[in-house]
Amino acid sequence: MLNNKTFLKVYLALILAVSWGVQATENTANFFPSLRISTSLSKPSDRVNAPTFTITPEVQPLRLRWESEPEQLAALPHRPDIPLLNPDISPLHKIYDVAKPPAASSFSYWFTVAQYLLWVTAALFLLYTLRRYWLSRNQSSRYTSVKTKFVIAFLSAILWTVLSVYLARYWFYELSGFIGVALAALVILGIAIIPGFMNTFLVTSLLMDRRPVRVGLAEYPPLTILISAYNEEAIISKTLKSIALQHYPAPLEVMVIDDGSSDATAAIVADEATRYSWLKLIRMPKNGGKAIALNQGLAQASNPLLVTLDADSYLYADALKSIVERYFGDPSNTKVVAGTVLVQNSRESWITRAQEWDYFHGIAAIKRAQSLFQGTLVAQGAFSLYDRQTLIEVGGWPNCVGEDIVLTWAILNRGYRVGHCEDACVFTNVPARLKQFSRQRQRWSRGMIEAFKQHPSILFAPRLSTFFIYWNILFPFLDLVFTVFFIPGLIMALFGYYWIAGPMTLALLPIAMAMNYVMFFFGKKTFTSLNLQVRTNIIGFLIYTIGYSLIMQPVCLGGYLSELFNRKKNWGTK
Repeated sequence: MLNNKTFLKVYLALILAVSWGVQATENTANFFPSLRISTSLSKPSDRVNAPTFTITPEVQPLRLRWESEPEQLAALPHRPDIPLLNPDISPLHKIYDVAKPPAASSFSYWFTVAQYLLWVTAALFLLYTLRRYWLSRNQSSRYTSVKTKFVIAFLSAILWTVLSVYLARYWFYELSGFIGVALAALVILGIAIIPGFMNTFLVTSLLMDRRPVRVGLAEYPPLTILISAYNEEAIISKTLKSIALQHYPAPLEVMVIDDGSSDATAAIVADEATRYSWLKLIRMPKNGGKAIALNQGLAQASNPLLVTLDADSYLYADALKSIVERYFGDPSNTKVVAGTVLVQNSRESWITRAQEWDYFHGIAAIKRAQSLFQGTLVAQGAFSLYDRQTLIEVGGWPNCVGEDIVLTWAILNRGYRVGHCEDACVFTNVPARLKQFSRQRQRWSRGMIEAFKQHPSILFAPRLSTFFIYWNILFPFLDLVFTVFFIPGLIMALFGYYWIAGPMTLALLPIAMAMNYVMFFFGKKTFTSLNLQVRTNIIGFLIYTIGYSLIMQPVCLGGYLSELFNRKKNWGTK
C-alpha cells in the first residue's frame, strides 16, 4: 500500500515523463506534419480557380491543389453546418472551412490529454493532503456548516464540468459528424460530463465530511429486531448467534417471521427459541413477500426502536450499540439510521468478489455523502434502525419489490432525516451467480421507479437531500447511454474506431481515480477502527473497475424498463 508521500512522488514523476513526451511529440510534428492535420482554405482569390488546403499552418505548409472542374469541386468534403466562406460561390462549388482541430486519435493528442489528466489528478490529491494537514493542526476551531459544504461541493462539480466541456469540444466536433449534433451532445453528456459532475461532487463532499464521534449512552433503549426469513435453513442459526454475541446492554426482542418457507427454517428457529429467551417465531400461512412479513412483525413489536436484519446476515461486534449511539447522536429529526452492509461470501465466485468492492468501496461512501447532506436515500432492509412510531405514521413497509427504498422516501417526504452509521457493520450473503445478481439489481432499479411513482412530491421538498433525488432521475438516462452507445463504442475502439470510446473519455480518469482513492481511504479508516483488515482481492478489484459496469448498467436498464411497462413483479433476491 502506497503512503501519501510515495503516492505523490509517483504522480509527479508521471507528470514529468508525460510532459517530456508531449514536448518530444511536438518536436517530431515539425518534421512530420501529417501527425497533426487541420484543414483551412487559403486566400480568397484561390477559392474557386484553385482551391488550396493548408496543413498545419504553424509548421511548414504543405499544399494540395485541384483543378476547378465542377465534378471535382462537388466531390470535396463539406459540412452543411459550417458557414460558407464565400456566399457568392455557386451551389455546385460549395466549399466549407471545417477548421478542424487536431484529430482526437492522433499521437500528440493522446499525450496532451494525458498531461492534462495527470496535472488535475495531482492537484486533487494535493488538495486532499492539505485538507488532512489542516484538520490535524486545528480540528476543534474549524467548523463548516452543512449548507456551506454543499455549496463548496456543488461549485467544485460545476468547475469540473466547465473544464470537461472545454476539453470535450474536439470530441463533440468529430462525433457530431457521424451521428449528428443533438445525439452527440446527449452521448457526451451521458458518458463523460454528468458522471464527472457526480464524481466531483462526491469526492469533495467526502473530503469535507467530519463525522461526530459516537458517545456512549447512560441508558440504552430496548430493541425489537425483525427478521423476515424464507427458506433460510442453512444460515438462520448463524444469524441468531451473531445477535447473541452482541451483548447489547438492554433487553432485546427478536422476531423471526417465517414467510411460508418450504424447508426447515421454522423448525430450526423454534429449536433456537428454547435456547434464547428473547427469540420469537411468527409463522405466515404462505409466502407473501418481505413487506407483508415485516409489517406482521411491526404489528407485534413492543419497543419504540426497531432494527431490520436479513436472515442470512451476520452482525459484527457492537453493531447494535453503534447504530443506536449514532441514532441518538444525530439531529433530533433523524428517524432512521442505515447501517453498513459488507459482503460475507466474497470468496464464493467471481461476481461476489466484485460485489465485495462495490459494497465496501462504493455503496458505503455514497450513503456517507448522502447522510452528510441530511438524507440517505435508501435505508436497506439488510440492517437499519427505525423509529417505530414513524413506521406506523407512514403505513409500514409498502408491498412492492423495492420496499426499502419506497419506505425511505416516504419517511423523507414527511420531512424526517435518514442517517448512516459507517461503523455499524453487518456481513451478508450476496448473489453468487450472474442470474441472481441480475435479478437483485433489476429489483433495486424497479424500486427506484416505484419510489418516484409513489412519492413524486418529494421532488419539490426544500431540503438538501432533494438534490440526490434529482440525481436519481438521471440514472436511467446514464444507463441507457452507457448500454446503447458506450459499450458498442468500446467494441469499435478495439478495431480502431474511437468515435465514442477514445482518448477524450480519459477526461473521466482523474476524478474517478480521486474518488476511488478517497472512498478507499474512508473505508479502510472505518475498518481500522473496527480492528478489521481490508482483504487482498485483486481479481475482484479488476472485475469491479473494468467489467462491473458492463454488466450492472444494462441490467439496471432492464429493471427500469420492466417497471415502466408494468411487468410481473416478484421478491426475487434481496
